[in-house]
Amino acid sequence: MKTVLFLVQTHLSSCSLLAAEFVKVTDQQVLLRGTFAWQSQEMSEYSFEGMSGSAIEEEFSEFRQLQRKELEEVQCIVVSESAEEALIHLLKSASTTPEVVSIRDLGGKRESELDDLLMQGQTEKALNDIKQKSLILLEKLN
Repeated sequence: MKTVLFLVQTHLSSCSLLAAEFVKVTDQQVLLRGTFAWQSQEMSEYSFEGMSGSAIEEEFSEFRQLQRKELEEVQCIVVSESAEEALIHLLKSASTTPEVVSIRDLGGKRESELDDLLMQGQTEKALNDIKQKSLILLEKLN
């Protein structure tokens, strides 16, 4: 069984929702971790209309910063676009190199487009794309 790590910059994002969706379709261990390299444009936890992050919190009750030992234990990292630079830096100090999958590698809408849809309250459109990405990711890992 693989351990799949979703690395995000913000807790409430389309990549976090992808992690919550992926948990439903896989038997692999799934972790959600943050880079905590917060930027001023970070969305607040309540910025998605009609969503408080409950889908994410249901699957991942604890959201914390990635620890180096976790980086050594994962076989695959799914990285949000905003966390890619931080991941490059983190991997320099790792003794192993896990498979890295960027959100953009999964086709469909760009992560920023999905975040925009979520912020505009178009949750269903975003979730349909996220579900497709989840299935593509499952295929890639099998």
